[in-house]
Amino acid sequence: MKLTPALTLTPYLHYFKTRDQGQSQLGSIDNDTYSGGLTVSGAGQSLTLGLQKIDGNTPFDYIAQDDRSFLYLSNSQQYADFNGPGEKSWKLQYQTSLKFLDAPNVQFSTSYTRGEADLTRVDPASKGYGYIFNASAKDAHHWERDVALRYAVPDGKAKGLNMTLRWAAHRTGDGYTAPGNTRGNSNADEYRVIVDYPFSIF
Repeated sequence: MKLTPALTLTPYLHYFKTRDQGQSQLGSIDNDTYSGGLTVSGAGQSLTLGLQKIDGNTPFDYIAQDDRSFLYLSNSQQYADFNGPGEKSWKLQYQTSLKFLDAPNVQFSTSYTRGEADLTRVDPASKGYGYIFNASAKDAHHWERDVALRYAVPDGKAKGLNMTLRWAAHRTGDGYTAPGNTRGNSNADEYRVIVDYPFSIF
């Protein structure tokens, strides 16, 4: 949607409905997840505001439970997924090319995401999710700040090579980390160096 000749507004809306079936080895799962947002872009820059709601007594879990796990949530970030039971979260993200610094092949992005989950909703006897239960975590808060720099080689023998530096800072409030829960819900600073180089075999 064109706001002006230079500005574009792009909305998005996602919905996931998750239910257990078969042998239900993780226990009962009854979850509806909603996310939506708006992105304003122009002049090589974009600003996104995203809202997300997990409606259920279990988290919105990963789509694939193997060595390649995926979580297709708009507010899922580098470290935290903001997918807890009853969790409400919002995200603000900014992206820009550094062309104005004479570095057109460098992309800068930063985001801040904040969520509030209700860990008292989890059944402590649940086979798959009982470890998340915390009786004192009805309003469990956490936030994450991400910063990334991405460089794309424009020409030469290394054309197509992308290098990305990423930093995530995740902080939790009282009650967010349930006793014994060590699956990515702690205070952390995580640094990544990612190198992508596509090539054709045939």
